[in-house]
Amino acid sequence: MRMWEVERGVEVVLVGKGRDLEMWLTRSDGGVNVVPVLIAPGPRTRKAGNVGGLEDVTSLARGTRPGEILVSRVSGRLQRLRVVRHSSRGAPLVLEETAQYSTETGSGRTGSGGLSGSTSIQALHSEGALLVAASTSRTLPSGTSPLSLVHLDSTGSPVLPSSSLAHTPRSTAVYAVTTPPVDSCGFLNPEETVLAAFYDATTCVYDLRSSPPPSDVVSAWDQPRFERPSNEIMRLSDPWSDDPAFSLAVGGAAGSYVAVGTARNAAIRLFDVRQAASGGITAFAPGRDRSPVYGLEMEGSRLWGVSEKRGFWLDFDAFLGKEDGERVPFVGHVKGEGGSLRWMGE
Repeated sequence: MRMWEVERGVEVVLVGKGRDLEMWLTRSDGGVNVVPVLIAPGPRTRKAGNVGGLEDVTSLARGTRPGEILVSRVSGRLQRLRVVRHSSRGAPLVLEETAQYSTETGSGRTGSGGLSGSTSIQALHSEGALLVAASTSRTLPSGTSPLSLVHLDSTGSPVLPSSSLAHTPRSTAVYAVTTPPVDSCGFLNPEETVLAAFYDATTCVYDLRSSPPPSDVVSAWDQPRFERPSNEIMRLSDPWSDDPAFSLAVGGAAGSYVAVGTARNAAIRLFDVRQAASGGITAFAPGRDRSPVYGLEMEGSRLWGVSEKRGFWLDFDAFLGKEDGERVPFVGHVKGEGGSLRWMGE
């Protein structure tokens, strides 16, 4: 799911559903119209089947201009699409493929270039001329390189080669990536910072001004025998849980709040990077679902999320739950509290 500027000044929700895309439009009565999306082949597009779900959508990212979207698929393909006909009177939105890149071979199938890696892209994020792709590749006998940085040229095409932001001693993956909002504080500069949520339950903050480490410098600097890579400036985690991180959002006061959706119990880890040393909290969404938090969006101090059964929102500042004032349980990360359950608003 991705908020997308389908044309200048008009934002919609674009959703990947299997191998297909849908556009969601809100109505004046609060309902949602689902508009199908057709992808017209470009002049050099190769047809691809969907054997074993290889063409299912794994992630979406904004392009460099309105009406452009980047789509990654299980097969490792990365497509650049643009609007050629807008939806009207129930007709579908029509997109055209303008370029296609492969993570399998490191070379472009159409256009030029490719992305390094050997597996599908689990997550994408773009902001301006920056594209961050989470595509796990093996670099060490027992390690991985799960996060790549790619710059886009003026046409929206990747400028290769890509560079790896992280190397890990154990096999892992990144399930969500993002950059801070434009109104962020100086510590999380939107043009210089990338955040990544890892399968190993940690969330890392990277400084793009520092050169990525060589492949023999791994990022497990919480272990004594590993040094901290120069580009990894912060690591956020819940000391009471090792559940994988599934989703990620940044917002709040001066863009300093970081929210991480986890793999179980609709739990959301909340941090204020201005006070990272004091730890954060893990809140449990209203409804007490046992599912992962599949998506997060943050606006100001309000956090919207999606679990398997429902959507929900939390207020980071007020520590309140839904609009009816339902209290939300949480666990503090501060050492000495023993991970005891408390209630927001008390």
